[in-house]
Amino acid sequence: MQQNNGKRPRTVYEERLEVLQNNARQRTNVMKQLSNPQENPSSTLDQGIERGVCQASNLFSQPRDQTCFICNQVLFGDSETINLHIDRCLASMGDEPSPAEPPALHTPQQVDSWDEYEWAGQVRVRASAMMEGGYKGAGFATARKEEDVEEDLDIEDDDNQYGHGQFTEADLIVDDTDDDLAVDDDDLPSTSASSFPPSGNLVVDALKSRVHQLEMATKSVPRCLICLEPYTKPVTSVICWHVHCEKCWLQTLGSKKLCPQCQKITTPGDLRRIYL
Repeated sequence: MQQNNGKRPRTVYEERLEVLQNNARQRTNVMKQLSNPQENPSSTLDQGIERGVCQASNLFSQPRDQTCFICNQVLFGDSETINLHIDRCLASMGDEPSPAEPPALHTPQQVDSWDEYEWAGQVRVRASAMMEGGYKGAGFATARKEEDVEEDLDIEDDDNQYGHGQFTEADLIVDDTDDDLAVDDDDLPSTSASSFPPSGNLVVDALKSRVHQLEMATKSVPRCLICLEPYTKPVTSVICWHVHCEKCWLQTLGSKKLCPQCQKITTPGDLRRIYL
């Protein structure tokens, strides 16, 4: 843009408007000359040649791909065609009213999709309902909260693998004897020292009994580690797989729910009969 004699610079719109006005005047003069054939043909020819040269210079000086500054459409053709298109756009701009924004219509679906809640006696709409897709649509990580459901999970699945329990609490053998029963010395029969054998004989008899038990334990016959006798009704536990007599198991579990060998927690439902 250039400045003329200190005046304000001309805008692109003003320059373009002046070019359009000049082109319109030229087209008017051409139409008048064509409508009056009495004029000098040589001058008319010279003016036509001059006009063609100007149009050709304007055509080559302008870029190939031109767009209308009003409708942003690509313009094709010579300068007259382009000027006619711009004239139509200017005329249409003056005739058409400025488009008003249509009022926002709230459809029932949009109203129903809003998440309303009441706080301090006022009904409010959640901010996430205003966004399309909620927090997830905005890129936030969302998590859905659900109530925890408590269920018993059988990890070992002993019922299907080892069958149903064969013993219950009713099968336990409980010792009813009172260990704290006091015995009066007056109720004991009076014995003399001569009625007891010498202490040396007691030690020998105890050693012989122990040797006999060890000899019996070394034999190949399987024996219970509780009663040190051969198994009568062998029973094992699915917890530790230790084998004892049925009576020994029930007596032990009657006093405490522990394996007599490894002290692991065992219940009557964990016992299973086996066959050796």
